[in-house]
Amino acid sequence: MAKILLVDDDPNTLEALSVVLEDEGYRILMASNGEEALDQIKKEKPEVVLLDVRMPGMDGVEALRRTREASKTTSVIMMTAYVGMEGVVEAVRLGAYDYVSKPLDLERVKIAVKRAIEAQELAKEVRVLRSSMKDEYKLKSIVGRHPSMLEMYQTIGAVVDNKASVLITGETGTG
Repeated sequence: MAKILLVDDDPNTLEALSVVLEDEGYRILMASNGEEALDQIKKEKPEVVLLDVRMPGMDGVEALRRTREASKTTSVIMMTAYVGMEGVVEAVRLGAYDYVSKPLDLERVKIAVKRAIEAQELAKEVRVLRSSMKDEYKLKSIVGRHPSMLEMYQTIGAVVDNKASVLITGETGTG
């Protein structure tokens, strides 16, 4: 069950989002300002943060910047009633996953959260596959210390980053 952190200074917005996202099966965390949000992010490590842009104290853009420093994997979806291209561009530049405007279309919010979680799952799968491929194709898994094998290791090392095909030949029965 994914954890979603809702950050807004309006308790009505928090309540509405909480009800809708809990019905989708998510575990909901809430904060009413940027400082509370950062504490929750460090302690709870939510998969997604829905973050209001305009809040007293630390605004949403600064909270986004600090969230990126605290957690590279948390997806942040910005929310605001004050839609302006500068704000959208700044949020995306700082690493926001998506941007929704108020009044909130709750179906759009559900879709954005679902897509953010799916993107995280795909990114994690890619990291795992890349890691397993690196381990699978390490030269350390090749057995042999004969001088001819050592020479072959050097040849492999020289062409390993090349996309060209390589043909290795040898006498029949030598492996």
